[in-house]
Formats: sequence, C-alpha cells, structure tokens
Amino acid sequence: MLFLIEPGETISDEGRFLAELGLVRWLYEAGRHPPSRLAIRKDRARHLIPTYPVVPGIALKPLPEAQAEAAFLGAAFGSTPIKSVLTSVTPLLQGPGSFDLLHFAGHGAAAEGVVGQARLMLDGQIVPQGYVPEYLRADHVEFNMKAGDGRPVVVLNACQAGRANWQLTGLGGFAQAFLKRGVGLFVGTLWSVGDAPARVFTEAFYKALKSGLTVGEAARQARGEAKNPADPTWLAYAVYGHPGATLARDDD
Repeated sequence: MLFLIEPGETISDEGRFLAELGLVRWLYEAGRHPPSRLAIRKDRARHLIPTYPVVPGIALKPLPEAQAEAAFLGAAFGSTPIKSVLTSVTPLLQGPGSFDLLHFAGHGAAAEGVVGQARLMLDGQIVPQGYVPEYLRADHVEFNMKAGDGRPVVVLNACQAGRANWQLTGLGGFAQAFLKRGVGLFVGTLWSVGDAPARVFTEAFYKALKSGLTVGEAARQARGEAKNPADPTWLAYAVYGHPGATLARDDD
C-alpha cells in the first residue's frame, strides 16, 4: 500500500504504489530460497472452484467469474477439477508431486489476528436443518501438505465480495502454510476482492508467465490490467516467489 512520490510533491501529483513496480515477497520461515524456474505440466494442473448453492436466508453471493476461470485454466494448462470437499482436497495435498499448479477461486475468510484460522469455503452440504459449510483451513494445509521436490505453484483467488461483514486479512496464514511445505510460488489476497477484477488479475498473471515474463514482471502487468481507481482489488494481491523466476515452456 506504500505510495511513492518525488520529494516536494503531494499525493495529488503523479506517483505510483510500490506494488505497481512488480513487488514480490518471500517468507524467511519458508526455509528454502524460492526457485528461479517453475514448471506446470499439463497432467499436473488442478483447480478447486466450488459451486455454492443458493440457500434461502444465507447471504452467500454466487461468483460467476470464478466459475469462468475453470475454462481458462483448462485451455491454458490442461487443468482438471478437484471436487470441492475435504475428502478430495486432503489426499491431493498429501501426495508429493500430485500437482504443479493448484488454483482456488471462491470465498475466503480469516479471523483477524489468528492467521492459522484463515479458511477457504468449500461446497458444504444442504441438510434438513439448513446449509452446513465446509472449510479448508490454513492449519489443515500446514499439517497435510507434502510438496515434494517439484516446488508447485499455488494461487488462491479467494473472493468474499458477498460477505462484506468479514475482512480477508489472514491469507498470510495460507502463504506460510504452503511455503513452509515447499511451494515455489504463492499468490493470495490480503483483503476482500471483487469477482470480475479478481479474474482479470489472475488470468493476466498466468498469460504473462506463459509468454515468458518473470514473476515480478507478470505481477506488475497483472496489477496494471486489473487497476481501477474505484476498486482496490488490484492492490490486494500478494505474490510470494522469486521475482526473476520464469515458467518453463512445454517444449523445455
């Protein structure tokens, strides 16, 4: 959120947010340096995109743009869907080398100040008593994740635009959980994001990586394409990885 201006200028003058310069970060607690080379093989791309039910009395906003991300991921990486329940997600996390890319698009939330309780909303169930949601929590990831030697890519496009009473401040919990378990590149949001600009950012980021740009350049380009003065979604994305890392081509 740091806004850069020249000495003597005011905030109304020309300036840029630090994020616009391709800001990329890393966690010291991850234990290993981020890789400078990333790979997403077509048989190792997975997406987790819940289809939330319409339940009377529950303000759970559908996310049509999130659903549309599945088609893009399939075309770009040959990504295949994972059923949005813990009984399917947990074995995926536990299998070393079971994915090169894991993309989530849906609702997320976190208890402020308790990042270990950051959670992603899965599909849940409709029972006679009402709707029972199911969540993937950051501490569940940290306990079960086994990345192996592949250093996979994880993108959590967690949108809670329909849950304005919650503030997504704890995806740092997921960053720590995934990076400590060997993930080589993590992208997540720091607060609530809009459905449409969230899709713009992630698709632009993937396209930039596939075109040969570095992670830092891809982050800068994606923020630029999603930029909207009336919507801070484009600033919400935190990218953890090597700023100079590139994505291996299919023929590499």
